[in-house]
Amino acid sequence: MFEMLNNILTFRKISCSAALSLTLASLVFSKSASAESFIVTNPPSTQKVLPDTGDAGPEADVLRIAMARGEFEPVQIVVHSVDKPLQSVRVTANRLLVGSDGSTLPQEQVVVTPLGYVNCTKRSFSSTLLTDRGGQVSDVLLPDRPMSIPTGRRQSYFVTVRTLQSDQAGEYRGSVGISAAGEKTREIPLV
Repeated sequence: MFEMLNNILTFRKISCSAALSLTLASLVFSKSASAESFIVTNPPSTQKVLPDTGDAGPEADVLRIAMARGEFEPVQIVVHSVDKPLQSVRVTANRLLVGSDGSTLPQEQVVVTPLGYVNCTKRSFSSTLLTDRGGQVSDVLLPDRPMSIPTGRRQSYFVTVRTLQSDQAGEYRGSVGISAAGEKTREIPLV
């Protein structure tokens, strides 16, 4: 850290004004501080997220689902490629959902579904999602498979939990893992 600061100060003394050096230092520091190749957000499950523009929800720290017995209920996550393309992106339910009393919901009751995009050639009068030029809108539920996400784009996923009438009521905890080839896996709690 001190070496980086010394280099910045030397650069500043040699050829640049103080304002340019301060800008350069902040860019170097912010790039090294945010070395993640992807981020994960958590918009409402009813929100359509475009692959390259618009709101995609807050950063995901905990995924929460409220449901009753005998229901299917999704939570939406969006994986954003930050500075390079992502290959073999997988979203997985990493373990059983375990209740406070020790009861469990098995992994087969948690399904991950990537969303596919439909090309729209022009904006619908009833939708404000797209500009007049049209674009891609998430709409199609795809089979679970590894996905590629180009630089600067994002991919939506639904993580759907199914409960049975026989499941015990209570709060269950587990996690969802997001991985990509050559990247560190990120774990997000699922409650």
